[in-house]
Amino acid sequence: MSKQILATPHIIVNDVTIRIVPGTFEYDKGEPEITVRAASAGNGSVESVHGVNVETAFSTCKFEMFLTIPMDKKIGEWKGLVAQNVVKATEKLANGDSFVLTMSGASLTSRVARKASADGTVPVEFAGDVMIG
Repeated sequence: MSKQILATPHIIVNDVTIRIVPGTFEYDKGEPEITVRAASAGNGSVESVHGVNVETAFSTCKFEMFLTIPMDKKIGEWKGLVAQNVVKATEKLANGDSFVLTMSGASLTSRVARKASADGTVPVEFAGDVMIG
């Protein structure tokens, strides 16, 4: 079992490596929420019933990038590829273990506010099919 923390993932969107602000990558693999309800079993007894909320069975990932002209253009491209982006995150650990996630059918869902400054960053968020990996 690895004791190394995932900290420096390699982010690839549509086969292009994206340089991100360190420490900003977050992901949700798309495991759906489980809804638990109480059901009357009669005579004052109650049992729990469980249901899978498939409306939440999609993946998301978000990260921040530095605002450059090429990244500004990429944002426009990603917005236009509704349900067609592929986002990958990989990291190879010192012990040889590999972390690999792939989200297909992704859209850039967030409104993207661009801050032009010496340290300006741009947060982006994708949502798509349940991640593989």
